[in-house]
Amino acid sequence: MFAVRSAIALSLIAAALGASGLRSSAVAQNRSGPLFYDQRRLPDMEVERRNQEVLTEQRRIADERRLEAEALARKKTDEARMAEENQRRADDEKKKAEERLAADTEVKKKAAEARLIAEAEAKKQAEEEKRITAEAEFKKRTEDEKRVAAEADAKRKADEARLFAEAEAKKKAEDARL
Repeated sequence: MFAVRSAIALSLIAAALGASGLRSSAVAQNRSGPLFYDQRRLPDMEVERRNQEVLTEQRRIADERRLEAEALARKKTDEARMAEENQRRADDEKKKAEERLAADTEVKKKAAEARLIAEAEAKKQAEEEKRITAEAEFKKRTEDEKRVAAEADAKRKADEARLFAEAEAKKKAEDARL
C-alpha cells in the first residue's frame, strides 16, 4: 500500500515538474527530484503537493468508506439470506409438524375405525353364537317334545294293547266260562 502511494506521489510530482517546463531527462536521471528548482514555482509546487496529499487522503477515505459500505452491504445481504434461511427452516419445521399431526390424526382415525369394526364384528359374532345357542336349545326342546310325545304315544299304545289284551282275556274267560 505504501509503495503504491509512493509511486503515485512520485508520478504526480514528475507530472507537475514536467508541466513546469523542466526537462524530463533530469527527472529521469534522479528519481529523488529535479536537479534544480525554479524559485518562482516553488510555492506553487508546495501547494500542488499539499493538494495532491489532500486528494490522496480523500481518495483513501473514500476507498475506506466504499469498502465499509460494501462490507455493510455484504453483511446486510448475509443477514437477509440468514433470515430467509431461518424462515425457510421454520416453515419446513411447521410443515413437518403439520404432517406429523395429520399422520397422527390419520392413525388415530384408522385405529378408531378398526376398533369400531372389531366391536361390530364381536357383537355380530356374539349375536350369531346366541342365535346358534337358541336354535340348538329350540332343537333340543323340539326333540325332547317329540321324545316325550313318542313315549306318551308308545305308553298309550302299550296301555291300549294291554287294555285290549285284558279285554280279550276277559272275553275269552267269559266265553270259556260260558
